[in-house]
Amino acid sequence: MKLVPNHLNRLSTDHKTLENIMNSNIQSHSKNSKKGRKQKKLNEKEIMYLFGNDNDDRDQYINQYSPTTTTISRSYENIIHMSNKEISYFESKFHRPKNISQENYVRLLKNKQKKIVVANGPAGTGKTLFATEFGVKYFNTNMYERLIFTRPSVSVDEDLGYLPGTLEEKMAPWIRPIYDILYRFFHPKEVTRMIEERIIEIAPLGYMRGRTFQNSWIVADEMQNSTVSQMKMLMTRLGENSRLIITGDLDQHDKSTEVNGLEDFLGRFKNKRSSSITSFEFERNDIQREEVVKEVLEIYGSENTPDYSSESSTIHDSVESTSEHDTDF
Repeated sequence: MKLVPNHLNRLSTDHKTLENIMNSNIQSHSKNSKKGRKQKKLNEKEIMYLFGNDNDDRDQYINQYSPTTTTISRSYENIIHMSNKEISYFESKFHRPKNISQENYVRLLKNKQKKIVVANGPAGTGKTLFATEFGVKYFNTNMYERLIFTRPSVSVDEDLGYLPGTLEEKMAPWIRPIYDILYRFFHPKEVTRMIEERIIEIAPLGYMRGRTFQNSWIVADEMQNSTVSQMKMLMTRLGENSRLIITGDLDQHDKSTEVNGLEDFLGRFKNKRSSSITSFEFERNDIQREEVVKEVLEIYGSENTPDYSSESSTIHDSVESTSEHDTDF
């Protein structure tokens, strides 16, 4: 028969009481049993006083003082997950829908069966904002491995080689709204690192040809400036576990004399049903910017072209009348 030394007393208590104990002298022997080196039996208060951490670190970030700390927990092997405080802070940065149209749009973005979502409407309705934010959210939960942002631009596609810098630097002036959204969630250095590692890709629409995107969330912005062939090309790039969000405003296309890719697709897709493709239309009432923006769009969106000649004639007549009056006086 082997006796257990008296100075090795077992400390049994509720498991939850011991979950914050940080002292390495306490070793686990069973699920609800602990062994220490004190020569007296301890109650729960004494255990927490002697072995508990002086600082309540339940709100401390995981690896808070590590140089590799980042909200992108998926990118580093030594970071397992975010703390509850990090998750709460991260989630608080996402915008919430402010009207019924935005709620319906968000519902489509959440629907995993909709592989292609096409959103048309005026600026300020949240088309690109929600498309980018949901890409960040799904990326951070490991649903997708890459974020891809593209847009058509004549000056970028045709004259790109003459601009200085990397491809991303050349695209920066045209894709700045996307950067602004990314910087709300990630540090600029993290965005730069992810671009260098091709986790985030920013490229003009012409560079999408011949590629197949897998495990990717793709946002194609300003697609009212795309050609019919470019739109078809982009939609056929989807691979396994990928989604494509297309945004644009038919009232802002730069080539008004040509049929653009967005207009062509919406015309072809009209009155058609699909389980994986959907289109959504925003109205001017859905704009979430200043009220004056709606008024400006109504002015420029008017179908009646003003008759400048008659207006000029009226002004001219009033000037002549004034001159005659001045002469008589």
